[in-house]
Amino acid sequence: MNRKAFTLIELLVVVAIIGILAAVGVVAYNGYTGAAKVSVVKSNHGTFVKKVSLINQECNLNGSVSLMKNRNDKTLYNVACYSPSKTTFFELYLIDDMNNNQFINPYKAKQVTAFGITASLHGACAASYDDTHLGWVWIKNYDSTNHVTLCSCFKSPCSDSKNRLENKIYLD
Repeated sequence: MNRKAFTLIELLVVVAIIGILAAVGVVAYNGYTGAAKVSVVKSNHGTFVKKVSLINQECNLNGSVSLMKNRNDKTLYNVACYSPSKTTFFELYLIDDMNNNQFINPYKAKQVTAFGITASLHGACAASYDDTHLGWVWIKNYDSTNHVTLCSCFKSPCSDSKNRLENKIYLD
């Protein structure tokens, strides 16, 4: 008798092996996507820190900077430094400039907020301690201070200081 078919046992073994491999692959994939989100938030935060430092240097040299200061407007405007106030300059103009450059919060990429799909908001660092604010870069400047504070929570729980980044950039 010449048989050229698989037995039921052989088919079940193949299905079981594929199931095990799929289960391992899904777990590994979730780990990779989680690590990628953490990496994007850290990268966004670092870029914002560099941008504020660069603006500070440009203000020292030129007294003005080029920013896309309006939401959803790619036009570059020459903006006098810290005008009309430092708070407006950093918490509105800079945030709109960065968000116009397509920085995205990876934890909210499918959720459109009142601010669009963005990476940054203005507010005190205390906001970054809340898990609902995971992934945002918070920018805060009070007109009475000589620094800009940037805060981000890159991993839950945000209440754990090991999962947050905070930088102060002192203005010259």
